[in-house]
Amino acid sequence: MPQIHTSLVIPARPDAIWSVLSDWPAYGEWCHLIPKIRGEARVGGKLDFRLRLIGPTMPIDATITRFEPEKVLEWQGPRNAALGLLAKGRHAFEIEDLGDERSRFVHTETFSGPGFALPWRYLKPRLDLAYTVFNESLARRVEVQAKA
Repeated sequence: MPQIHTSLVIPARPDAIWSVLSDWPAYGEWCHLIPKIRGEARVGGKLDFRLRLIGPTMPIDATITRFEPEKVLEWQGPRNAALGLLAKGRHAFEIEDLGDERSRFVHTETFSGPGFALPWRYLKPRLDLAYTVFNESLARRVEVQAKA
């Protein structure tokens, strides 16, 4: 299965990272990849967001499959079963406390379905870059919040 795996050590405690990661109304202020997100913050909660990978944003819907504050936020989409037969993604953010006010932020997505077979060579480098930029933007936002 095609997969993206990125990580970054952020000089902050997990609660500081989680505070930014879970402040969905503020994503438009710092996040280019997901400029808009709304939903229910719980396992089984429904998420609706806009994804900007290339060009204009596209709507995505998903269901939260893991939700552990300050540790894990994971969702799978789309919610539409028929679309899921063509292309499905399991997206995860994980925060690992490294001590000394440092945390490892791990950002992954595993894709399945025939919709990813042909364009994967084209999509993978763009997704790698987009997820890396997301991680770096998150780290900057955490730093700004810590100074506020």
